[in-house]
Amino acid sequence: MPVHRREDQGPSPRGYQMSSPPIPINPETNRKFKATYLDTLKVDELRKLVRGNGWKGTGAIQAKKSDLVHFLMTGERPEYRVSTQPPPSRTKAATAPRPASPTQGMTTHQARPRLLVPLAEIMKEPLQARPLIGNLIRQDTTGVLFGPSGSGKTFIGVDLACSVATGSTWAGHQCQQGAVLYLWGEAHSGQHQRFSAWQHDRELDPCNQITVTSHPMPLNPATTEDLIEAAHAFQAQCGRPIRLIVVDTLARHIEGDENAAHIVQGWTNQVDALRRAFPGSSAIIIHHTGNDTSRMRGSSALFAAMDFVMRCHDGYLSFGKMKDGRRPAQLKFELSEVELGADDNGEIVTSCVPEYDTTKNPESTGTDLDAKAVLAGQTLGHLGVKATDREWQAAFVKAYTQRKGKKTDSDTIRKYFRTARASLIESGHVTDEKGSRMLTSKGIAAFLKTDDQRKNPD
Repeated sequence: MPVHRREDQGPSPRGYQMSSPPIPINPETNRKFKATYLDTLKVDELRKLVRGNGWKGTGAIQAKKSDLVHFLMTGERPEYRVSTQPPPSRTKAATAPRPASPTQGMTTHQARPRLLVPLAEIMKEPLQARPLIGNLIRQDTTGVLFGPSGSGKTFIGVDLACSVATGSTWAGHQCQQGAVLYLWGEAHSGQHQRFSAWQHDRELDPCNQITVTSHPMPLNPATTEDLIEAAHAFQAQCGRPIRLIVVDTLARHIEGDENAAHIVQGWTNQVDALRRAFPGSSAIIIHHTGNDTSRMRGSSALFAAMDFVMRCHDGYLSFGKMKDGRRPAQLKFELSEVELGADDNGEIVTSCVPEYDTTKNPESTGTDLDAKAVLAGQTLGHLGVKATDREWQAAFVKAYTQRKGKKTDSDTIRKYFRTARASLIESGHVTDEKGSRMLTSKGIAAFLKTDDQRKNPD
């Protein structure tokens, strides 16, 4: 829509259909009118203007309205804005104290870490596990909780967050109490119901120790810095250090293709930067599976970057990776329905909380693999230790049919294979190597023995 202007109002901003030329980036051009006019524009209109004047990319998209107006008035981007503080005097006072550190006065997330640390200094530090949630999750680690849609992974994420916020137990493991930063990517109605269900069921109040993002946002250097600043303010307000960061889900907080290794690596670097801004905290990324429900969706770079990996499947929570320490036993759980009351229409509103059974979860080691998993491991060994999923599945179907006859249809045998493959991955017998499955040293020791060695292990 054309904008009618008086002759004395000067030229119009770039991006609008008017005959006059765009406003040059020059503070001398009718400054008072320009500031008044820009203040009336919406953020989207201002972004069109700054793009037309040379500021493009993520920085312009994420910039606040005040920063956009400042750029159009002065030509300065926020990251290059010059301080208005007067320069310090060049005259050295005889009594002026020398600063103790070049980072003195800076906040934790602003101070630059040392590039090199002597090993001798590291070795002087006392050895300690520094647990966050029992012996399951340690401080200063980053991990992932993944599972198919509807498996209950977000309910577990909420349970973990509330347990840390209240310093209560989680699945029988004591949590160290601390504040929680929850990056929520779903609808806020579901958020309200799930946290309310936990509060109602556990009869504890985590609300003052948890802060939740108001909308999904891609994690990049600009948004990560904004989150760090806001979370530091919350940490000071609630009086406890942030101990847990939950990103729910990866898909709602990433820019680009999650199948591209360099995209995923850059994104996990941002998660780690956010975690490192709060020493002693841990980060949990909630993620989906793909067509193969035993694997995380997207690039394998995510698995490689994690300190621990938890898989939510068929009412079980299994630990597929634990970088430092023994892999915990799997947990059996079920979602218990909680009534929250009636809505405006008189309908009962419900949600769920996870309930864990810690008495029926043997440690997932080579001794508790069932016959199908053992057969799958032996089949992979016969294929030469390494094979694609298709090759491995075909060999398993053939071997199973030879042993059991043709009483079982192929679809059922393929289902057995998928279950066996997941069990072998969780137990550490099989790993993923550039798109192929490969026996680990543990798997080689278990499945490449001769029949006589299996019968007489001594």
